[in-house]
Amino acid sequence: MNVADLALNNIDEFGEYEQLLWRDRTYTNVQLMELSRKLAGSLKKLGVNKDDRVAMVLGNCPETTVVFNACAWLGAWSTPIQFLLMPGEIGYVLAHSEAQVVITQRLWLSKVIEAMPRAPNVEHIILIDPSGEEEEEKKLLNFPDLIADSDGDVSRTETGENDVAFLIYTAGTTGTPRGVMLTHMNIISNVESTVSALRFESGEINLGVLPLYHAYGIMTQFCGYLYGARNILMSWFQPEEALSLIEQHLVTTTSLVPTMLIQMLNLPYHADYDTSSVKRWICAAAPLPVDVLHEFEAAFGGKILEGYGLTEAGPAVTINRPAIPYKPGSIGQPLPNVEVEIRDMQGRSLPTGRKGEICIRGPNVMKGYFKAPELTRETIKEGWLQTGDAGYFDEDGYLFITELIKYLIIRGGENIFPKDIEKVLLEHPDIAEASVIGCHDEVYGEEVMAIVVPKPKADLTEEIVLEFCEGRLAKFQRPKKVVIAPMLPKNPLGKVLRRKLRQQYGKFPTS
Repeated sequence: MNVADLALNNIDEFGEYEQLLWRDRTYTNVQLMELSRKLAGSLKKLGVNKDDRVAMVLGNCPETTVVFNACAWLGAWSTPIQFLLMPGEIGYVLAHSEAQVVITQRLWLSKVIEAMPRAPNVEHIILIDPSGEEEEEKKLLNFPDLIADSDGDVSRTETGENDVAFLIYTAGTTGTPRGVMLTHMNIISNVESTVSALRFESGEINLGVLPLYHAYGIMTQFCGYLYGARNILMSWFQPEEALSLIEQHLVTTTSLVPTMLIQMLNLPYHADYDTSSVKRWICAAAPLPVDVLHEFEAAFGGKILEGYGLTEAGPAVTINRPAIPYKPGSIGQPLPNVEVEIRDMQGRSLPTGRKGEICIRGPNVMKGYFKAPELTRETIKEGWLQTGDAGYFDEDGYLFITELIKYLIIRGGENIFPKDIEKVLLEHPDIAEASVIGCHDEVYGEEVMAIVVPKPKADLTEEIVLEFCEGRLAKFQRPKKVVIAPMLPKNPLGKVLRRKLRQQYGKFPTS
């Protein structure tokens, strides 16, 4: 079992076709596989073998796809790194992963060079877009030359379902990056389950906007192999360019995050673009307000199918399906072959309607955290992944997510779910965004704090927000303090970083 088989089977089933368009460059599925085998041959000569790590600091580009399949061919672990990280953070990931090789581009080269003192394990830096003398001076390897000098005659390494294919570092809202080990089985099973649930058809045209250093973006791209998709790849998301590409290429499907939907909706001239070809807008990674869902569908057509996942689960867990009734606000039903239970803090299964921790079991659940056996044992118990996310099932088996268990606010023994308060705050006509955190209180242990972002030109004050909450929230749920902020800190996928909010506002004097 090997994730490279997805690409090989794609060629066998659909023949040669134009699979990837990036900027003004077009690649067929056969060309991409040939490039992957040639790169695998060159990496092999550099000493890369089974279970070695190959890191990449790349934006979305064809070379990323080539590296993924080259690593799979050798049985090496693809280790994508966020290019937005600071040099010290990149150095940490390179050192912790013990990567021998790092592949990057000129845009991020200075960060990689600055990170090198922290990563003595790196033996080679490969640049995908070399210009000449500077590379020779810094002793960098030239990606095009490695391809040109290889005949691609390298045997595929045998890999089993429990062998690691990807090592993906995720910090999310928790701080120090953790290396999530996803196996060939994790990826293949998750791709097959997702495609089965969403009923993709042969020859669909996908707009790829998600970063390929993230499990969500990786899974979306690999799904395309199963239904012969043509992928229009963006280097990074820009709302106007995305709408233009949809109109130009008659895109039928795309996967996004709520922030991207909102940015497209906020374009004053979005109605000038024809998006009638899009059948499904898949949305995950952060909560999508129901009013935004309805407004977006009315403006752009198609159907938003909201889902849920996390890197440790391969990443997809649940999705709303085109063939069953849709419930706005829900993140759908579990994927085929994926079990989901709601459990209390003692690990007991909870009945329909009760909030608790979302726990997952299935072939998509990660092998574990790299170099962290204790953390792995704490997170995966008897085969069940403890997600740290809170949610509940309704009577029809639809999952609704509330928030992270770790951000549950306990005020004087009362459990307070931040999302319950945020939902009320967002009903205020002058509030664009809201996040609620728990803050230290000497009497109650924790108190409720709301950080709100006003809409443009709105005259919003703490007093106005507090008055709005009266009569809409129980007394113990009402914010003790409100901060009016220009923006909320977010990760690249638009998820609010509550950790940073807690660091900034976590303590305040109470009276």
